[in-house]
Amino acid sequence: MDIGSWIEYLFLAGFFGFNWSERTWHRLGNGGTEFSMISQLDVGRYIAAMLLREPELTKNKDVIIFTVRTTANEVFALLEKVTGEKITIYTETPEEQVALGVPSYLVEVRKMFNDPALREGMNSMVSWKDKFPEVKPLTLEEAVRRGVKLAEEGNLKPFR
Repeated sequence: MDIGSWIEYLFLAGFFGFNWSERTWHRLGNGGTEFSMISQLDVGRYIAAMLLREPELTKNKDVIIFTVRTTANEVFALLEKVTGEKITIYTETPEEQVALGVPSYLVEVRKMFNDPALREGMNSMVSWKDKFPEVKPLTLEEAVRRGVKLAEEGNLKPFR
């Protein structure tokens, strides 16, 4: 199964450059590149649906599932709406982030999410979610609310 990025991990300081406690986002690019995302909750829902189906539907196939296609800007605008708090955004180059101490492998991941050519290829993939109508994926706002709740409860551990 191929899934999009996990929405909940946008709230972790080490992954997309967002610092939950400081409400700051150190982003690369303009945050407007579209990419696919999925909630951890939806991953479980789709796996359960696949296990309950005839195995031939997914056997030896690349199953592509995501909750939503969005941009980081849209996610962080919803984050401000949900929390009622302003996020301070710092737009930086990859070199500036490395100079600030961000590990180069994380900068490379962040660059990947800002590469329109790469994202175009990824975004051209067709999701199988229509093959599982019994699964009602979260909306982007529901997923952001879930991520906020997990972060506030301390149930999201930083990506390393």
